[in-house]
Order: sequence, then C-alpha cells, then structure tokens
Amino acid sequence: MKTLSSNSTLPPTTIATTRYSVSAITSLTYGIMSFFVLATVFPTVITSLLAIVLGHIAVVKIGRSQGQLLGRWQAITGLVLGYALLPISLYLTPGFFSLPNPEVFKFSREMAFMQTAEDKILTSSGGSIHGNSPQAKRLAQKFGDQ
Repeated sequence: MKTLSSNSTLPPTTIATTRYSVSAITSLTYGIMSFFVLATVFPTVITSLLAIVLGHIAVVKIGRSQGQLLGRWQAITGLVLGYALLPISLYLTPGFFSLPNPEVFKFSREMAFMQTAEDKILTSSGGSIHGNSPQAKRLAQKFGDQ
C-alpha cells in the first residue's frame, strides 16, 4: 500500500495496490492450453507441468502477499487442470507405459553374438576367409562349438 501526501496539513491518503498474480494467470493459461492441445500429446505434458509448477508458485506468493495479490482461484484452477490432464497426456505419450518387448532384446543379443563371432573369425584368419568357402565353414564350426 502506498501513501500519498501532497500537503503536510492533510492526512495521508492510502491507495490500495492489489493486482492479479502473473503466476496465477499463467498457470490458468497453461492449464487451459493443456486441455486444448491434448490431441498433440507431447506439448500437453509440458503445459500440464508448467500449469502445476506455476500454480504452486502462485498459491504460495498469494498467501504471502497479505492481500496485495489476487488470483488464488485462477491458480487453483490451473493446478486442477494440470493435475487432471498430466496422467492422461502421459498415458497417451507413445511408449510411456509400455513394457519393452523381450524379443527385441533377444534379437539384439543374437546380433551381438554374431558380430563377435564374425570379428573372431576375421581376426583369426587375418581377414582373408570370406563367404562359404571350406576354410570359412571350418572356422565357423570351430567357433560355433565354443
């Protein structure tokens, strides 16, 4: 609150300087944006998180402002929208809740084993044995038995 005194004989006039919290308005804006961009999935995660973080910041600042900041309900609405849409957007994010396919890892192990065997064969033969020659087959059989 500011006090203005134009003349020392008059009592000071008090002007209330209340304003809306920028964090509260931004939280509400991101919460509403989360709802509308739900179809695009990835930005919804970001906007939901921003609505949640800014909403909490706004509620704390408004509580500490001693009545000089307004917008508590805008901040709470942003929080509700952010918390409500975050799990939905995470569920819709591709691969977020899916478990890895064990076949992919099995294939990767087999490919790694084949690469290791091929490297051993090429190293043992000095890189001169290729294809299905009898020498290559013997060397492959030798490493296959190990």
